[in-house]
Amino acid sequence: MTTKLSNPHYSPEICVKITLINFTVTEKGLIDQIMNVLVKHEREKQYNNRQKSIKQNEQNKVQKKQLEINILNALENSGDNILEDDDAVNVL
Repeated sequence: MTTKLSNPHYSPEICVKITLINFTVTEKGLIDQIMNVLVKHEREKQYNNRQKSIKQNEQNKVQKKQLEINILNALENSGDNILEDDDAVNVL
């Protein structure tokens, strides 16, 4: 997998499955990497909380997308009057 982004950010699910090699180094990207290492060693609790927050954020995005799909399907299949369709009302 390749990218032209100078400082790419991937979801935690992708990061655990691959090894990132950055052939282009920018000052901002290098500062970000150094700060991550520094925070990981000096403030491990905050680092772990940040990692958990990032993972939870990604899970929330996936869940939000699934809810959007469920709502759209319920609206599409509800018929003329959505209030009479109990399944659609429960989804909403």
